[in-house]
Amino acid sequence: MVVKAQEVTITLKTIQTQANDVEEYDLETKGELFQKGETLYLRYEEELEGQTVKTTFKIKDEQLLLTRRERALSSSLDLRPGQLTTTRYQTQYGALYLEVNCLKYTFKRVDEKTGQLKATYELSNGQEILGKYKLRLQFKA
Repeated sequence: MVVKAQEVTITLKTIQTQANDVEEYDLETKGELFQKGETLYLRYEEELEGQTVKTTFKIKDEQLLLTRRERALSSSLDLRPGQLTTTRYQTQYGALYLEVNCLKYTFKRVDEKTGQLKATYELSNGQEILGKYKLRLQFKA
């Protein structure tokens, strides 16, 4: 089955808090939106530190899977409200595993080409919280 992708505009805001340091990241870009079964896929490319990174959001009502891939680096973040999951960051030096605690996740689809999601989560090394993150994403055709 061939799934036709639709071009959408993506607006993403991320707030990262580590210790007393707060960083905000804003992005507006074009991407592709398509659906397979009950799962919605949102893909786009972005430039980070001089590298092109392919980012995919795999969106379900109760789960968000965020995957980023660049030549030597990759990560996969599994967000499920109320559940601890493990994420893997692959670097040129090896893999790093962190625990993910999804504190809040909501997804609202306005119509076939418009929606928004919000997620709040913490990353830890199993002993201490390394950072707290807020992710806000909107897409529209």
